[in-house]
Amino acid sequence: MIELKDISSDIDLEKFNIDLLQKSFPKEEYRDLKVLKQYIQNKSIFYPKTILLDKKPIGIFHYWQLEEYFYIEHFAISSEHRNKGLGEACLSHIQQTILNNKTIVLEVEIPNSKIAIRRINFYKRLGFHLMDFEYYQPPYKKDYNQIEMKLMINKQIDKIHILNKIRNLMYLNIYNTH
Repeated sequence: MIELKDISSDIDLEKFNIDLLQKSFPKEEYRDLKVLKQYIQNKSIFYPKTILLDKKPIGIFHYWQLEEYFYIEHFAISSEHRNKGLGEACLSHIQQTILNNKTIVLEVEIPNSKIAIRRINFYKRLGFHLMDFEYYQPPYKKDYNQIEMKLMINKQIDKIHILNKIRNLMYLNIYNTH
């Protein structure tokens, strides 16, 4: 059975979560761990979860609630559980239960490598659409540069003012920029 567990009160799950975050994402794509730990304890719109399968941790799922939108910041399944359909099963479960089929936004790398294309296709299979919209992820850390990325959204949005609103909410609440 798939379930999500909040990590704010469980040191072992927090450690699993941080370890998998570091193994699954380039250091440019997550905030300083000291800041992350502060967010885990204090951010009221940030929800860091560990994905459990039969009570054992297999993945991470970090999301933000931004008005009527949900932003998936990090989603990863541990390497020993990949390529078994668990990522798809977990994200489908999350979409239907936790996020109640609301508008969900996530960032993906520009589709210029096999792994980036594979990730985009994974999200497309789950009903996400790649937005034709210029987007740069602001730097998570002081001496890093912004990263050109793409947004994917689980609903077809073709109105530029809505995409701008989503981007602005993300910049303000997640990256603390305007």
